Amino acid sequence: MNSVLKYCFIIATVCLTNVTLPIFAQKIDRAAVVKRNIPTLNHLDPYSSFTVGNSNFAFTSDITGLQSFPEKYPSGAAVQLGTMAQWGFHSTPNPANYNIFDYPLTTHEIGGKKRGYLITKNDVAGNYLDRNPHRFHLGFIGLQMTLANGNLVKAENITAISQNLDIWNGVINSLFIVEGVSVKVQTCVHPTTDLVAIKIESELIKQGRLKIKMTFPYANSTDKEADFGIDWTKNSRHSTVLIPSKDKNEAPLYRSMDNINYYAHSKWDNGSFALDMVQHIALITPDNKKNSFSYICHFNKGSYPETNLPDFETTKATAAEYWHGYWNRGAFIDFGACTDPQAKELERRVILSQYLTATQCAGNVPPQECGLTQNSWVGRSHLEMHWWHGFHFMQWGKKDMFEKSMPWYYKIMPLNEKIAKHKGRNGFIVPKCVDDNGVPRVNFMECYIFWQQPHPIYYAEKLYELSPTAETLNKYKELVLKTGDGIVSFFSYNAQKKQYYLGNYQIPAQEAYDAATVINPTFELAYFYFGLTKVQEWRKRLAMPPDAEIDKILNAYPPLPTHDGVYIGHENAPDTYTKYNRDHFSMLMVLGFLPQQKIVDKQTVARTFEKVLQTWNFSKTWGWDYAVLAMTASKLGLYDKTVEMLLKESPQNIWRNNGNNSYNNDLSVYLPGNGAVLSAIAMMVKDNSFPKNGKWNVKTEGF
Repeated sequence: MNSVLKYCFIIATVCLTNVTLPIFAQKIDRAAVVKRNIPTLNHLDPYSSFTVGNSNFAFTSDITGLQSFPEKYPSGAAVQLGTMAQWGFHSTPNPANYNIFDYPLTTHEIGGKKRGYLITKNDVAGNYLDRNPHRFHLGFIGLQMTLANGNLVKAENITAISQNLDIWNGVINSLFIVEGVSVKVQTCVHPTTDLVAIKIESELIKQGRLKIKMTFPYANSTDKEADFGIDWTKNSRHSTVLIPSKDKNEAPLYRSMDNINYYAHSKWDNGSFALDMVQHIALITPDNKKNSFSYICHFNKGSYPETNLPDFETTKATAAEYWHGYWNRGAFIDFGACTDPQAKELERRVILSQYLTATQCAGNVPPQECGLTQNSWVGRSHLEMHWWHGFHFMQWGKKDMFEKSMPWYYKIMPLNEKIAKHKGRNGFIVPKCVDDNGVPRVNFMECYIFWQQPHPIYYAEKLYELSPTAETLNKYKELVLKTGDGIVSFFSYNAQKKQYYLGNYQIPAQEAYDAATVINPTFELAYFYFGLTKVQEWRKRLAMPPDAEIDKILNAYPPLPTHDGVYIGHENAPDTYTKYNRDHFSMLMVLGFLPQQKIVDKQTVARTFEKVLQTWNFSKTWGWDYAVLAMTASKLGLYDKTVEMLLKESPQNIWRNNGNNSYNNDLSVYLPGNGAVLSAIAMMVKDNSFPKNGKWNVKTEGF
């Protein structure tokens, strides 16, 4: 059959069988797809703050395009305003020199071996190590405007709001009116440095009624799962000093706060500057000869401020060039030809998730759970979630955006090998939640949760799949092998059963269980099996003999726990679907999140999938759980379920106007949910698993 006849045969078959295939031939107008999903606002919505950033630095604004009314975006009831950088960690004074190696371990005997855990005992030392260091906001930049009567403008005085987050160009455009006078603000972040640039156009400038106001709080941390990270009451605990400059239109401010020193270097068109060093408030008053004003602020840790900083126009043009390049490379998807009414919302989530993860999840350090928008778990990098935050970049043809963070694992490896030995284990133990130097929290959950352990192997394997070269093997050889050694140290041997096992005193990805009771959690068994088999494959690729200890474990590997024909949470949880039917249904991750493996029975997964849908309390789930459902449905061939699962109605599957997936009021920004949708969509494209009802004429390219 020649190529023309073959093509006609395929088209005829599709028409006769009412099967919808993705359309690859037609080039997508990417700009049109992105622009039709630009989020807009015409009122103050505390859950729809807009963020611009470059994944190492981010600036989150209110309806003015700046941070003028932070009181309207309170912690626990909004997407808070703020300015964060990957390097922005603060510690309160530590005169007693508390450190994790001196803190007494909590020990448990597992398989005849003593294992140590760094768990706070709610004492002074433990609480200090749990909460320090913590991420903080570098400073707030807002408008200070006055009414005609001289009173300060409040949020309630602002009318005719028209704001959009132009994700195609990487700029927030804000337009509003104060007492009949319009104010136009443009806000953007430079793509390669920690700099925010602002342009304001308004007759309020000529009237002397508009100023730039910079405020600097003290850092703060509590034991809440989410914490704003600021304290306005401790002015005496930090300092803000103006460094003399020959240029009257710049103000290099030197910030000192306990263990952290940094610069906030402002430059502007023409105007005057005043600093209240006691209150940590700076005011820039524009020259009132014209109605426009440009301003930039560069945040820089530890070295004297740069002198050749880009102005607003340069920053705006550079940002636009970066974002055009981002959208035009790698993979893309267009739902515009779909006739299902849900397609528009799915496309919105996909496009905005690409923007949000690019602004906050592709930095040199793995992100915290809430990225660079607000603090969660004291702002530390959340390695448990790194897969969800960034793995999709590799699936969407942008592996460089993920690979930027891989050298950081080598940076933290020596310390965490040392911690592993301190705890009675071997190899590189991947911590759950760490600062930018890899120091883990001293915390109950941080110590017991361990499903992230094989993550670096998964990352390295994907990078090798995308670039199967000796260079890739050698680059990640040590990371793979030492992570494998860490996995081995989690196994114990049951002589009676003649099997190895995982547990106890571990908490699986489904966090509902008592750590002391957990034996052989289903997903972790499958994931650790994946990790160990990949280590052996890497050794073969590297012309190394198999690891004898790994072979022993693999040859006596326990079966995945089942009860009544379905997979359960762990071996001691036959009541998974009655007493523990909440949190992550991680047993489904054995197929979907993970590829098919010989220890996983597909039919059992299918029954488990149905059991979850019948019994689970979906009000007690998280954003990425819905992607897990879609990924498993894709691998099971349940094509009518994939989109339904992604868009399943649930109080924990909320997607805000700005594109943020939210978990609850405390975690109003939940970026793992955004990244998970992108991973699920990539899998659905690869599996061609969109519903086959004629309504999903999906166009894709570059996958």
